[in-house]
Amino acid sequence: MTDSTEGRDPGGRGYWVQAAVRNDLPRYEPENLKRPYERPTCFAPMIRRVGVCGKSTTVMWTDRDPETGVGEYVGLCSRHRALEVNSRHRLTAWRDNGEPSPPPNRGGILPRYFKTDWAKLYGWAAPGRTPLEGAREAVPPRPTLRLIQGGVEGAAL
Repeated sequence: MTDSTEGRDPGGRGYWVQAAVRNDLPRYEPENLKRPYERPTCFAPMIRRVGVCGKSTTVMWTDRDPETGVGEYVGLCSRHRALEVNSRHRLTAWRDNGEPSPPPNRGGILPRYFKTDWAKLYGWAAPGRTPLEGAREAVPPRPTLRLIQGGVEGAAL
């Protein structure tokens, strides 16, 4: 009789390693949301009062600057969803401009600590996704020195 866990990773340790490497993939993410699970509010201008709608959104996308690629999450509520067609022209202009990408602002931490073939490891952890170029050089963290005093009192150092 064979063990039913043969060929599998008991405890799922391989999953966690793969998830940690996948989350470290150098990438650009818009920074206008405080939490990753947060949704933007409706940005449609109001007619009878000054300001934007501010309701929760039913449709959301990343609005990118056609020249630099810097983006922010935007969305529209169900009442203003008809404005979606007019609002996506910047996304089309970004694509027509060759989809420029700003330097990565997330990930790329693990190469500072471990030496390996990161292209191969990122390919294993996130198939189909490629790391962004232009990240900071992977350098180890700067060491900190600390003076530890000990020994016999009055002994010369």
